Amino acid sequence: MIFLRSLLFGIGMYGVTVALLVPLVPMLLLPRRLFGHLVRLWARTVLWLARTVAGIDFQVRGEIPPAPAILAVKHQSAWETIALNLILPDAAFVLKRELMHIPLFGWGLAKMRNVATDRGGGAAALRRMTAAARQALQDKRYLVVFPEGTRTAAGTRNNRYHPGIAALYAGTGGAITPVALNSGCFWPRRGFIKRPGRILVEFLPPVEPGLPPRQLVRELAARIETATARLESESGQPLVTLPPPQVSEKPVTGTEKKEQKQ
Repeated sequence: MIFLRSLLFGIGMYGVTVALLVPLVPMLLLPRRLFGHLVRLWARTVLWLARTVAGIDFQVRGEIPPAPAILAVKHQSAWETIALNLILPDAAFVLKRELMHIPLFGWGLAKMRNVATDRGGGAAALRRMTAAARQALQDKRYLVVFPEGTRTAAGTRNNRYHPGIAALYAGTGGAITPVALNSGCFWPRRGFIKRPGRILVEFLPPVEPGLPPRQLVRELAARIETATARLESESGQPLVTLPPPQVSEKPVTGTEKKEQKQ
Protein backbone atom coordinates (compact mmCIF):
# COMPACT_ATOMS: atom_id res chain seq x y z
CA MET A 1 0.00 0.00 0.00
CA ILE A 2 2.83 2.43 0.85
CA PHE A 3 4.45 1.68 -2.49
CA LEU A 4 1.22 2.41 -4.37
CA ARG A 5 0.61 5.62 -2.45
CA SER A 6 4.20 6.71 -3.09
CA LEU A 7 3.79 5.95 -6.79
CA LEU A 8 0.56 7.93 -7.05
CA PHE A 9 2.09 10.84 -5.16
CA GLY A 10 5.13 10.87 -7.44
CA ILE A 11 2.95 10.90 -10.54
CA GLY A 12 0.82 13.68 -9.10
CA MET A 13 3.74 15.83 -7.97
CA TYR A 14 5.62 15.65 -11.25
CA GLY A 15 2.40 16.10 -13.19
CA VAL A 16 1.58 19.31 -11.32
CA THR A 17 5.16 20.54 -11.74
CA VAL A 18 5.11 20.01 -15.49
CA ALA A 19 1.65 21.60 -15.78
CA LEU A 20 2.82 24.74 -13.97
CA LEU A 21 5.94 24.98 -16.11
CA VAL A 22 3.74 25.71 -19.13
CA PRO A 23 2.70 29.23 -17.99
CA LEU A 24 6.10 29.83 -16.37
CA VAL A 25 7.78 31.67 -19.25
CA PRO A 26 5.17 34.42 -19.75
CA MET A 27 4.82 34.81 -15.97
CA LEU A 28 8.53 35.63 -15.76
CA LEU A 29 7.51 39.07 -17.02
CA LEU A 30 5.48 39.69 -13.86
CA PRO A 31 6.90 41.40 -10.75
CA ARG A 32 8.62 39.02 -8.34
CA ARG A 33 5.85 39.16 -5.73
CA LEU A 34 3.19 38.22 -8.27
CA PHE A 35 5.37 35.45 -9.65
CA GLY A 36 5.66 34.18 -6.08
CA HIS A 37 1.95 33.30 -6.18
CA LEU A 38 2.75 30.64 -8.80
CA VAL A 39 5.51 29.25 -6.59
CA ARG A 40 3.20 29.09 -3.58
CA LEU A 41 0.42 27.51 -5.66
CA TRP A 42 2.85 24.78 -6.67
CA ALA A 43 4.04 24.28 -3.08
CA ARG A 44 0.50 24.24 -1.72
CA THR A 45 -0.59 21.67 -4.30
CA VAL A 46 2.40 19.38 -3.65
CA LEU A 47 1.82 19.49 0.11
CA TRP A 48 -1.89 18.78 -0.44
CA LEU A 49 -0.94 15.72 -2.51
CA ALA A 50 1.52 14.66 0.18
CA ARG A 51 -1.22 14.82 2.80
CA THR A 52 -4.10 13.27 0.85
CA VAL A 53 -2.19 10.69 -1.19
CA ALA A 54 0.98 9.85 0.75
CA GLY A 55 -0.43 10.56 4.23
CA ILE A 56 2.25 13.12 5.13
CA ASP A 57 1.22 16.27 6.98
CA PHE A 58 3.27 18.66 9.10
CA GLN A 59 3.27 20.73 12.27
CA VAL A 60 5.22 23.90 13.02
CA ARG A 61 6.49 24.49 16.54
CA GLY A 62 8.21 27.42 18.19
CA GLU A 63 8.08 31.09 17.35
CA ILE A 64 8.69 32.18 13.77
CA PRO A 65 10.65 35.46 13.90
CA PRO A 66 9.27 38.42 11.99
CA ALA A 67 10.91 39.26 8.69
CA PRO A 68 13.59 40.17 7.93
CA ALA A 69 15.38 37.24 9.54
CA ILE A 70 18.10 34.69 8.79
CA LEU A 71 17.11 31.06 9.30
CA ALA A 72 19.61 28.19 9.51
CA VAL A 73 17.56 25.12 8.60
CA LYS A 74 18.33 21.41 8.98
CA HIS A 75 18.33 19.78 5.53
CA GLN A 76 17.10 16.18 5.27
CA SER A 77 14.84 16.15 2.25
CA ALA A 78 13.32 18.03 -0.67
CA TRP A 79 10.27 18.56 1.54
CA GLU A 80 11.61 21.65 3.33
CA THR A 81 12.58 23.34 0.08
CA ILE A 82 8.90 23.10 -0.87
CA ALA A 83 7.16 23.68 2.45
CA LEU A 84 9.18 26.70 3.54
CA ASN A 85 7.72 28.63 0.61
CA LEU A 86 4.39 28.44 2.46
CA ILE A 87 5.58 28.54 6.06
CA LEU A 88 7.67 31.66 5.37
CA PRO A 89 6.11 34.31 3.16
CA ASP A 90 8.53 35.76 0.60
CA ALA A 91 11.63 33.74 1.48
CA ALA A 92 14.95 33.90 -0.35
CA PHE A 93 16.96 30.67 -0.35
CA VAL A 94 20.74 30.46 -0.38
CA LEU A 95 21.44 27.84 -3.04
CA LYS A 96 24.07 26.57 -5.46
CA ARG A 97 24.51 28.76 -8.52
CA GLU A 98 24.33 25.68 -10.76
CA LEU A 99 20.64 25.26 -9.95
CA MET A 100 19.86 28.56 -11.66
CA HIS A 101 21.28 27.20 -14.91
CA ILE A 102 18.54 24.55 -15.20
CA PRO A 103 16.12 25.55 -18.00
CA LEU A 104 12.70 26.77 -16.79
CA PHE A 105 13.21 25.61 -13.19
CA GLY A 106 16.35 27.69 -12.78
CA TRP A 107 14.70 30.69 -14.39
CA GLY A 108 12.06 30.59 -11.68
CA LEU A 109 14.73 30.41 -8.97
CA ALA A 110 16.43 33.46 -10.44
CA LYS A 111 13.13 35.34 -10.74
CA MET A 112 12.52 34.88 -7.02
CA ARG A 113 15.89 36.54 -6.37
CA ASN A 114 17.31 33.64 -4.43
CA VAL A 115 20.90 34.03 -3.27
CA ALA A 116 23.38 32.04 -5.36
CA THR A 117 26.61 30.62 -3.95
CA ASP A 118 29.71 29.81 -5.98
CA ARG A 119 32.03 27.73 -3.84
CA GLY A 120 34.77 27.92 -6.43
CA GLY A 121 34.56 31.68 -6.85
CA GLY A 122 36.78 32.68 -3.93
CA ALA A 123 36.51 35.93 -2.01
CA ALA A 124 34.75 37.78 -4.84
CA ALA A 125 31.94 35.19 -4.91
CA LEU A 126 31.62 35.42 -1.12
CA ARG A 127 31.26 39.20 -1.33
CA ARG A 128 28.56 38.86 -4.01
CA MET A 129 26.68 36.32 -1.92
CA THR A 130 26.84 38.52 1.19
CA ALA A 131 25.68 41.58 -0.77
CA ALA A 132 22.72 39.63 -2.19
CA ALA A 133 21.87 38.36 1.30
CA ARG A 134 21.92 41.90 2.71
CA GLN A 135 19.66 43.05 -0.11
CA ALA A 136 17.15 40.28 0.66
CA LEU A 137 17.07 41.36 4.30
CA GLN A 138 16.71 45.02 3.32
CA ASP A 139 13.70 43.96 1.26
CA LYS A 140 12.15 42.57 4.48
CA ARG A 141 12.46 38.96 3.35
CA TYR A 142 13.40 35.74 5.12
CA LEU A 143 16.84 34.41 4.23
CA VAL A 144 16.89 30.59 4.36
CA VAL A 145 20.29 28.92 4.69
CA PHE A 146 21.00 25.17 4.80
CA PRO A 147 24.31 25.27 6.72
CA GLU A 148 25.08 21.60 6.09
CA GLY A 149 25.45 22.38 2.39
CA THR A 150 23.64 19.18 1.41
CA ARG A 151 20.93 16.84 2.63
CA THR A 152 21.78 14.40 5.43
CA ALA A 153 19.86 11.22 6.17
CA ALA A 154 17.53 11.09 9.14
CA GLY A 155 19.30 9.65 12.16
CA THR A 156 22.67 10.97 11.02
CA ARG A 157 24.27 13.54 13.28
CA ASN A 158 26.25 15.94 11.11
CA ASN A 159 29.67 16.69 12.62
CA ARG A 160 30.44 19.83 10.65
CA TYR A 161 28.46 22.73 9.20
CA HIS A 162 29.69 24.77 6.27
CA PRO A 163 31.62 27.88 7.42
CA GLY A 164 29.79 30.03 4.87
CA ILE A 165 27.02 30.50 7.45
CA ALA A 166 29.54 32.36 9.62
CA ALA A 167 30.34 34.71 6.72
CA LEU A 168 26.65 35.56 6.33
CA TYR A 169 26.32 36.01 10.08
CA ALA A 170 29.22 38.46 10.17
CA GLY A 171 28.42 40.14 6.85
CA THR A 172 24.78 40.90 7.64
CA GLY A 173 25.15 41.59 11.35
CA GLY A 174 21.86 39.87 12.19
CA ALA A 175 20.74 37.13 14.54
CA ILE A 176 20.26 33.62 13.16
CA THR A 177 17.28 31.45 14.04
CA PRO A 178 18.09 27.71 14.01
CA VAL A 179 15.37 25.43 12.63
CA ALA A 180 15.21 21.69 13.33
CA LEU A 181 13.01 19.14 11.55
CA ASN A 182 12.51 15.42 10.93
CA SER A 183 11.35 15.43 7.30
CA GLY A 184 13.78 12.67 6.32
CA CYS A 185 11.90 10.20 8.50
CA PHE A 186 8.97 10.32 6.07
CA TRP A 187 10.37 11.83 2.86
CA PRO A 188 13.91 10.37 2.51
CA ARG A 189 16.57 12.35 0.71
CA ARG A 190 17.24 9.48 -1.72
CA GLY A 191 14.23 7.26 -1.85
CA PHE A 192 11.05 6.71 -3.77
CA ILE A 193 9.01 5.50 -0.79
CA LYS A 194 7.15 8.16 1.21
CA ARG A 195 6.13 7.02 4.69
CA PRO A 196 2.90 8.38 6.18
CA GLY A 197 3.26 10.48 9.30
CA ARG A 198 3.67 14.01 10.62
CA ILE A 199 6.74 16.07 9.82
CA LEU A 200 7.74 18.34 12.70
CA VAL A 201 9.42 21.70 12.10
CA GLU A 202 10.70 23.57 15.15
CA PHE A 203 11.92 27.18 15.23
CA LEU A 204 14.48 27.48 18.04
CA PRO A 205 15.60 30.56 19.99
CA PRO A 206 17.84 32.79 17.85
CA VAL A 207 21.61 33.02 18.11
CA GLU A 208 22.29 36.70 18.65
CA PRO A 209 25.01 38.65 16.79
CA GLY A 210 28.55 38.89 18.08
CA LEU A 211 29.86 35.32 18.32
CA PRO A 212 33.23 34.42 16.77
CA PRO A 213 32.85 32.36 13.56
CA ARG A 214 33.91 28.99 15.00
CA GLN A 215 31.72 29.43 18.06
CA LEU A 216 28.75 30.41 15.86
CA VAL A 217 29.09 27.26 13.74
CA ARG A 218 29.47 25.11 16.84
CA GLU A 219 26.43 26.68 18.51
CA LEU A 220 24.22 26.24 15.45
CA ALA A 221 25.28 22.63 15.00
CA ALA A 222 24.68 21.78 18.66
CA ARG A 223 21.24 23.38 18.79
CA ILE A 224 19.98 22.07 15.46
CA GLU A 225 21.33 18.53 15.80
CA THR A 226 20.11 18.13 19.39
CA ALA A 227 16.60 19.34 18.54
CA THR A 228 16.53 17.27 15.34
CA ALA A 229 17.38 14.10 17.29
CA ARG A 230 14.50 14.86 19.64
CA LEU A 231 12.06 15.38 16.76
CA GLU A 232 13.26 12.21 15.06
CA SER A 233 12.57 10.27 18.25
CA GLU A 234 8.94 11.43 18.02
CA SER A 235 8.58 10.14 14.46
CA GLY A 236 8.14 6.50 15.44
CA GLN A 237 10.57 5.51 12.67
CA PRO A 238 13.52 3.18 13.44
CA LEU A 239 16.73 5.20 13.21
CA VAL A 240 20.42 4.61 13.78
CA THR A 241 21.70 7.62 15.73
CA LEU A 242 25.36 8.54 15.31
CA PRO A 243 27.47 10.64 17.74
CA PRO A 244 26.61 14.32 18.33
CA PRO A 245 28.31 17.03 16.25
CA GLN A 246 31.77 18.21 17.11
CA VAL A 247 33.75 21.09 15.65
CA SER A 248 37.52 20.75 15.67
CA GLU A 249 39.33 23.11 18.03
CA LYS A 250 42.61 22.97 16.06
CA PRO A 251 43.95 26.26 14.65
CA VAL A 252 42.55 27.27 11.29
CA THR A 253 44.99 26.40 8.52
CA GLY A 254 45.54 28.23 5.27
CA THR A 255 43.45 25.61 3.45
CA GLU A 256 40.57 26.02 5.91
CA LYS A 257 40.74 29.81 5.55
CA LYS A 258 40.37 29.37 1.81
CA GLU A 259 37.36 27.07 2.36
CA GLN A 260 35.76 29.62 4.69
CA LYS A 261 36.10 32.30 2.01
CA GLN A 262 34.24 29.98 -0.35
